[in-house]
Amino acid sequence: MSDGFFTITMGSEDATLSTSGLPEWMQDAIVQSFMVLAFDPIATDKALKAIQVSYNTNAIQQLTDSDITATAIQVVKTTINQHLKNVVELNMDGDVIAFDDKASFSTTKTEAKTILGSSEKISENEILIADSINQRAIIIDTLTNRIKWEYNSDRYVLDAHIIPTATVTLNLSVPSYNNIVINQNQIIIWSNDTAVSTMIYSGDVSVADMNEASFDPESYGTDFKSILLQPTERWAYKFSSIGEFNWFSYPTKTVGKILVSNTKISSTNQFIIVKGDGLNSSNTGEVMKIDAWGNVLNYFGNGYLVRPTDARVTLNGKVIVSV
Repeated sequence: MSDGFFTITMGSEDATLSTSGLPEWMQDAIVQSFMVLAFDPIATDKALKAIQVSYNTNAIQQLTDSDITATAIQVVKTTINQHLKNVVELNMDGDVIAFDDKASFSTTKTEAKTILGSSEKISENEILIADSINQRAIIIDTLTNRIKWEYNSDRYVLDAHIIPTATVTLNLSVPSYNNIVINQNQIIIWSNDTAVSTMIYSGDVSVADMNEASFDPESYGTDFKSILLQPTERWAYKFSSIGEFNWFSYPTKTVGKILVSNTKISSTNQFIIVKGDGLNSSNTGEVMKIDAWGNVLNYFGNGYLVRPTDARVTLNGKVIVSV
């Protein structure tokens, strides 16, 4: 054993712990502690540093070998539990904002090379995770750390993405649109399919209000207001804030309400799921498009993909697959 340092190997993880100033019997106690924990592959540098601090402190307290070993085991277990989060969201200062402990990507580094999953933040409080080991895709609510949506597979789920919600088009020849529900940052398009030039305004206005001789549409529109739309022209607005937004068109006199949600989960959502067995055979990989209920809408693969790793949905609705 070298002076001041020794190396502990657990699975494929190597970590070096400074033992400067510690007696040999204490070094032996550390080794014994890590041997007890050798079944657990999560041996991180933070765990080693924490146990080093504990030993430096306990050395002054003149604890026995058995006390030191028990303390070491507890310190490592506590440290592991504190950092055993498969998906962690951090700010720019490295502080933990949210975490998930419901999913498993892999259990070893070797396994991670073939069946590693993925994670994607899809809204302010939701993370979509390809939970590879448990053969599922899940959406976690980061406020409660609970599963809000789950798709169970017959193979490893290697990657999962939500398909961007299509824009919603509202025709101004329709008299009213009540409670149109969209996701945050989704786009609404108003189409002037009438024979009259018109404008779109935000505001809670009824047709009766617009029939009043004193009605002034320019007193509204504090949230949004369109340009003058000629017949056949369209105008789009992206709703980046959550809440309820009333709107009307004038002089065509269409009214409506748009409900903007900060959640991505709804019955209209669709997902891209990448599945595989982590094998080199040509009939285990598959890329699927499913709805929110898990029904398969279409798929690619089933005899063509060898060890797919991920898929990305492009803006024009196409899918790029990596193998």
